[in-house]
Amino acid sequence: MRNGVLQGFGALLGKNGRLVAANARRSEDRFTNATHIVYTPCKICNQPGQQTPVWQIKAFRVVHDEEKHRLTFTDATLALFGVPFFYTPYLTEPDPTVHYASGLLTPEMGSLGSNGGYFVRLPYYYSMSPSQDLTVEPMLTTSGGDVLLGEYRQRFSNGGMWLQGSIAQNPNGGFSGEQFQIYSHLFGSGRWQVSPIWQVGFDAQVTSDDTYLNATTFGSSIGRSVIFW
Repeated sequence: MRNGVLQGFGALLGKNGRLVAANARRSEDRFTNATHIVYTPCKICNQPGQQTPVWQIKAFRVVHDEEKHRLTFTDATLALFGVPFFYTPYLTEPDPTVHYASGLLTPEMGSLGSNGGYFVRLPYYYSMSPSQDLTVEPMLTTSGGDVLLGEYRQRFSNGGMWLQGSIAQNPNGGFSGEQFQIYSHLFGSGRWQVSPIWQVGFDAQVTSDDTYLNATTFGSSIGRSVIFW
C-alpha cells in the first residue's frame, strides 16, 4: 500500500519489534505516521503474567522511515518492565531490521544493597565505522555515588584492540564516610599479527585505588569485559 489511512494499527518490525497505534497514515510508499503509539523491540512472552516487555516506548507520535530504517518519536516516555522512568520530547533510533547503529541501548535498573541504594544505567552505543565502536554508560545511584563508564573497540586487518575505563565519584568516602573521593580505572588489551609466527600486543589493568573495583557499588558493573568481537 503506497498511501492510506488506518484505524487500530498494528505492525511487526523485524523479528521481534512490535508497534501498535490508535491510527496511522501511510504516504509515499515509505513513511508510516502513527499517533498514540506503544512500541517495543523486545520479544514478548506468550505465558500469562509474563507479557510485559523488558522495555517499551509510549509516544504521542512516531514516524517510521522504511527507506532509512529509522523510527522518530515525539513526546515519548520510556518504561522498564511497564514502569515509566524517562521522558523526552524527541527520540530517534533504528528499527529492529538494522543489525547495528548508534543509539540508546536497553536501560538497566536495580539495587546495590543497603549501603548503595538503587541505580540506573543508560548506555549509549556509538557506531563509528564497521570496525570501530564506542559505548558510554552513565550510572547514577541514590546513595553510592555516580560512575561514567566507557568502552572502545577496534578491529584491524591484522588484529584488534579493546579499552575500557571509568571515572567515579563517591560523596561518602573515607574512614569518616563524609569525604568526597574520585576513583578511576583503565583496562585494555590489543593484539597484532606481524608475521605468521610473531604477534605483538599489550595488556593493561590500572586502577586509582586498590579497593575501587572491589566495592559493592561499582564492582559488578565494571568487572565485565569483552576483548574482541
